[in-house]
Amino acid sequence: RHTPRTKLITAIADTGASHVLLRASDAHVLVDVVYTSPHETPYAVWKAANGSDMTAIGRGVLRVGTFSLPAFVFQDQHLASNLLGVAPFSNYGCTATFTPNTFHILERTGAPILTGERESGSNLWVVRLEGAHPIDLPPTTRTTLPTTPRPAPSAFAVMPQTDARFVQFVH
Repeated sequence: RHTPRTKLITAIADTGASHVLLRASDAHVLVDVVYTSPHETPYAVWKAANGSDMTAIGRGVLRVGTFSLPAFVFQDQHLASNLLGVAPFSNYGCTATFTPNTFHILERTGAPILTGERESGSNLWVVRLEGAHPIDLPPTTRTTLPTTPRPAPSAFAVMPQTDARFVQFVH
């Protein structure tokens, strides 16, 4: 019988984020993490809220239920909190619901995938994520990301063509 080791992290459920963005210190919840060397082209570049560029230092896969979501890893000082983009779940046909105190992502069948809560005195919904360390996963369940070609660097938080209608709907 296979029992993976897990360690919980927290992330902010973000309706404006089109991806999963994690701090390097929390990347242990990902599988198949690959980091760039200083001389390689970065995996992605995001515009931070203050207008500065944030460069992803790695990428991996976040397993949530039956879903394998691509995730990007950033140096801890570049992200105050981990961000869980809601859009990737919507792209799989899931539903996200926000109440004054809770947050839920539901599969098409209505089965819950993730549940979080709103922090007291805050406008942020926090979700606890757990991941399995790659060495604990049986080889048949692992998702391998291609190492080449690498995606072109991009600067976005929301992709206008694919996510604008979703963000407009949520807000």
